[in-house]
Amino acid sequence: MTECTHPRSKGAKRCRSCNCKAMWADPDFRARKARSNAATLEKLRQDPAFIERERKRQADGLQIMLERGTQHTPEAIAKRARTFTARRLSWCPPHLRREYIRLMTNKHLPASEAREVILNQWRTEMQRRNNAARAA
Repeated sequence: MTECTHPRSKGAKRCRSCNCKAMWADPDFRARKARSNAATLEKLRQDPAFIERERKRQADGLQIMLERGTQHTPEAIAKRARTFTARRLSWCPPHLRREYIRLMTNKHLPASEAREVILNQWRTEMQRRNNAARAA
């Protein structure tokens, strides 16, 4: 590893981050840590309190996953999609949002150009409506 140029404490050869990277790059250090972690885990597995805590933690995690799973119904997904679109495209009139998406996906226009096209369409529509209202 190259010499560390980061700020470090007096007498240190490397900063903390570079020192950790250097240690974990050493295969002997990694092997010692793996053995140490395996021994610690084996000792913990003998402890009934640890086993009970681990079961409770896993059960809680499963419960959370099951609760969130109910939110993946087609109706919930469709509602999230509508909300996301309404927020992201709040600048775009609702009846022109599909056209904006079509311009970007099918016509491969950049978002900024597609936005200009949609805003020009909207301006044209508004002028047409205003002219029709004046004429009536």
